[in-house]
Order: sequence, then C-alpha cells, then structure tokens
Amino acid sequence: MISALVALSVAVAAGWLVWVSLDVERRVASARGVGAATLAALALWLGLVVFYAPIEQVQGLVQKIFYVHIPAIIPTYLGFTLTAVGGVAFLRTRRESWDQLALGGAEVGVVF
Repeated sequence: MISALVALSVAVAAGWLVWVSLDVERRVASARGVGAATLAALALWLGLVVFYAPIEQVQGLVQKIFYVHIPAIIPTYLGFTLTAVGGVAFLRTRRESWDQLALGGAEVGVVF
C-alpha cells in the first residue's frame, strides 16, 4: 500500500511539473481544481501516515518521518533535474517553453 502511494506521489509530482510549466492563463483557469485536488490528496496521505501505517517495533513512532521525507525527495530531485534540462535547453534554443519548464521545476523543487 505504501509503495503504491509513493508511486502515486511521483505521478502527481510529474503532473504538477507539467501543470506549472503551462502558460499563466491556463494555470490560472485550472488553479482552483488543482488546489482542491492537492489538498484532498494531502489530507488522505497524512491520514494514512498517522492512522494506517504501523508503528515500527525498534524505532517506534519516530520511524513514520520516513513516510514524509522519502516521498518528498522524489519530486525535489525531479524538479531540479527538469530545471537543469530546461535551463540548458533554453540557453541553446531561446524558446520560452524551455524557460517555463525550468521555472516550474525550480518552484516544485523549492517547495519540496
């Protein structure tokens, strides 16, 4: 169950990167729906961490912090990787879409 949630968090982070790389008008038009879905997913995830995940016998309750930090690493690295890719591609082509991808990746990386 937990590994499925980690895979889901990767998919959501990738979707967020695509959404953030869109132009401003399209992001503003869909911001309420994306925000509501994000809050619902966050509430579900935190509920599963607090109530569903078992308490480890040796480390106890402290071990649950891994359910927060490990999934947060994945979108962080993905965001900064896309920032590097978008930055290099923008410097080579000067296309605005690559700069938007780099900006979106940086925003996601900093948040996580």
